Amino acid sequence: MQYLLCLFLPALAVVQAEHPIKGVMQMIQKLDAKAQKLGGAEADQFEEYKSFMQKELKKLSEAIAGFDGQGADLKSALQALNAKQGSLDEKQAATLELIATLNASDKEANAAWAETQANLKAALKDINATMAAVKSGLSSLETAEENGQKGKAPSSGSKVNSGLLREQEKVVKSLVVQHASLLELVSSDEEALLLDLAMASEDKNFSVPTRAPVVSHTGKVMDLLKKLLNSCDDKRQKTEMEALKAKGEYELLQAQRDESMRLGNGTKNTQGVSLADVGSKVKSSSGELATVQKDLATQSKTLKDTQIELKMRMEEFKQRVYMRKQEHQAFLDGVRILANVAGIQAPSLVQVQTFPKMRSVEKKVRAINMLHEAAHRSHSQALHHLTSELENGAVPITEVGKKVELTIKEQQFAITGSQQEDDKKKAWCELETNKTTTKKNHKVDVMKELADKIELTEADIAALEKAIDQKTDTLAEAKKDIYEEKMLREKSKNENKESLNDAKDGQEALQTAVEHIRKFYRDAKNAPAASFIQVSSEGKPDAGWGSESGYGGVTMGSKGTPGQVLLNELETALASYEKMEATTKAQEAKQQDEFYTKTRDLKKIVAESETELELKDAERSRQMEELKGLMDSQKLEDREKTTIENYLKEVTTECYNGSSTFESRAAARKSELSGLNDSLVTIADAFNVTTGTSLLRSQARRSSSAFLAPSM
Repeated sequence: MQYLLCLFLPALAVVQAEHPIKGVMQMIQKLDAKAQKLGGAEADQFEEYKSFMQKELKKLSEAIAGFDGQGADLKSALQALNAKQGSLDEKQAATLELIATLNASDKEANAAWAETQANLKAALKDINATMAAVKSGLSSLETAEENGQKGKAPSSGSKVNSGLLREQEKVVKSLVVQHASLLELVSSDEEALLLDLAMASEDKNFSVPTRAPVVSHTGKVMDLLKKLLNSCDDKRQKTEMEALKAKGEYELLQAQRDESMRLGNGTKNTQGVSLADVGSKVKSSSGELATVQKDLATQSKTLKDTQIELKMRMEEFKQRVYMRKQEHQAFLDGVRILANVAGIQAPSLVQVQTFPKMRSVEKKVRAINMLHEAAHRSHSQALHHLTSELENGAVPITEVGKKVELTIKEQQFAITGSQQEDDKKKAWCELETNKTTTKKNHKVDVMKELADKIELTEADIAALEKAIDQKTDTLAEAKKDIYEEKMLREKSKNENKESLNDAKDGQEALQTAVEHIRKFYRDAKNAPAASFIQVSSEGKPDAGWGSESGYGGVTMGSKGTPGQVLLNELETALASYEKMEATTKAQEAKQQDEFYTKTRDLKKIVAESETELELKDAERSRQMEELKGLMDSQKLEDREKTTIENYLKEVTTECYNGSSTFESRAAARKSELSGLNDSLVTIADAFNVTTGTSLLRSQARRSSSAFLAPSM
């Protein structure tokens, strides 16, 4: 206190002459009033600073909450994407395994088909070789038989067919040794016959008596070889049908495997595209999550630092308020001491709590007019509200610049944030529109491809049904022809059999008659009279030629005796019956060959038709299944296309069918920001504001020091 009195003594010379102490007291009163005024201004500035910091803390808290929510959403989306990626990886692995299985199956099927082809070719080659050998053997036997008949003599005895027998044994042995598979086509008795002939050929001491049982089988062996030839031909046809059927089944299964492989590769490619898309989304979401987490950490640190700074400033302001109260109390005590010393009444010192209002009508009118213009140009409701507050005197004129600047900055931040959100939405709309349009176009292409496949498949099914109908008719005609051929063959066989029986019966009767007549004439030469010869008794001599003593026969001129003429006629008739028998046999053989050829061809047609019908029916079933699958896929694709179109319509409505466009809103915001910047410059010039608020400009000067009292 003595320090204060010493400080104020030099000023006593300039105070009023009434009393020196009174002048000092008035000076103390002025110093106290000035200190109170500065304290009030500082309190107002601190309240503004406190309000600003609280708003910043609120914004930071809201931003942190937003980052937390965004981070949680991104984590959830990332988990879903990772799950989807894992599912796609499993599906692609299954698809790759399926493709590998199909490749292995195709390889095995090709190897099996190659082996089947080789076996069928070998079987056909063996059958053809066997048939050639049988045909050659038959030809040899027929030649030997013809040669034996030409060289046959009545006195040849038991060696008449030795060449035929040797050739027969040779042929049979060759067939049995070189083509043992022939034995599978004959009965046990026929097999025994062939084996007997084959073993008989090993006996070098050939004689007809030892071969008598074999001789009786000569015709049977030739018939057996013909039967074997027919059996071999049937086996060849069956083998050819098996080859045709195996080929059809292989081609059908190959087509199914190719289709499965095509679908598998298509699925693999689609899954690859989906995996790439999901991988890109995972990478993008991971990067976005990292950015959000980084921003969250930054905002959290800023919030913590701001809270610490606000707490520190509040403690500092409390200390300042406390020091100013102590300073005011010191001024009050000093005045009281001086008043007691001088014996005068001490003036009252009032503690001022608020900053005194300083208004100027001219400044107020100019500021309000400028704010009206700025609010009109920027379309800012906040500035309109601020202008109303100024007109009503709710805001000190000295605070107008700072509040206007803060309001404009907040409005600019709001406009910038709105434009950023609009830009994000525009980018999202463009991305969704392009992506959805691409999906829609892809679905249209897929639908067109499915429609084309359905049309082709329906055409193939119609063609197959037409071919099946035609082949069914062909099969029915062939079976009908076989039946008719069998009936005709049976009829002609019966007719030939009757002709052969007639020929044999005629031959037997004629042979018997000839033998009887020849015997009669042989016996008549030695008989006293030939009672069988009928002649006239008139003019018959008593003795000599023509007498009853003996009969030498009569003559019929150049034709010979009547007996000779009769025998010649009988032999001619016998030859006719033999010719009839040979002709009938030849006709029967020819008709049998023709029947065999026709029925063989018809059976081949039947077998081919049945095989083709079976294959075509199987192909038709496969095509029907494929058509059903294509139609189901078409329905599914159509539903997905409708869903995509509806979503595209929703996106278009949301993004482009409003009262304004992205471009018009961006232009309006740009104009609004320009108006706010112009207003900010105008207000700053009018209220002498350069950058930032006065609180922020004075912050640096007050951060390192505090004052107790202003200097004089």
